[in-house]
Amino acid sequence: MGSSNNDLNSPASVPTNLPRRPMALEPDPYLSFIRGDKKNTAKSAQQEVLKTPECTPHLKRILDDLLDPRKALSDPEVISWLNYLIAGGKNPSDFASIVKTFDNAVSCGLVWTANFVAYRCRTCGISPCMSLCAECFQKGNHEGHDYNMFRSQAGGACDCGDPSVMKESGFCSSHQPGVSDRKPRAPHDLTCVAKAILPRLLYRLVLQLRKNSPDALRDTDDFLTNVLTSMTEMGAAMRAVMTGPLIDPQVYSSLAMSE
Repeated sequence: MGSSNNDLNSPASVPTNLPRRPMALEPDPYLSFIRGDKKNTAKSAQQEVLKTPECTPHLKRILDDLLDPRKALSDPEVISWLNYLIAGGKNPSDFASIVKTFDNAVSCGLVWTANFVAYRCRTCGISPCMSLCAECFQKGNHEGHDYNMFRSQAGGACDCGDPSVMKESGFCSSHQPGVSDRKPRAPHDLTCVAKAILPRLLYRLVLQLRKNSPDALRDTDDFLTNVLTSMTEMGAAMRAVMTGPLIDPQVYSSLAMSE
């Protein structure tokens, strides 16, 4: 039996003027935020920053909620959300490890507060105050040296890589002369969210410090330690992102004049 022109299996019967199916919309980061989905919220927020860095309404709404002055800065959930946003959807600890691979600092410069465990090698030190963080000490060659481990009483900074403070023979493998020149720069998508939200973090910190009360200062400690200080510990790539807003006259002016 012959096929007719109306046979659905006939190529001639397939309509050619049907409208195309609309493309799936980009997920709304704020809706993911409301659902408590940190990973997808952060990933979508990162895409928003990459596509339209000067216009990020969804990310702004998220930060308006997280950084509301009526919320405690030390709230662990607020801190967790901020770390996920900075990580762009990656696990925050994995993200920190990735960023550290792009650390091209000539010297370590890791800053620590009181009760931090550090090392001092008198064999390698030029200055008697020379100090090393645990990572730089362990990655250096101090076998048979005159060194001690100590708990910092008032804070300090790691001097590894600084030839004015210690001998080059004591530098760790990451801060040997010329090592920083061979390291690639961190890709933009890795640090773009941190760069976008840092002015908001600084603004919220200014508002907190203006309360000028012991409770407000105590509330600041966890925020400084678990957000801003943890960013500096990711190395020079992230520290460069952080110093950008601090030396930008417009950002500084907006912070200074904020109500």
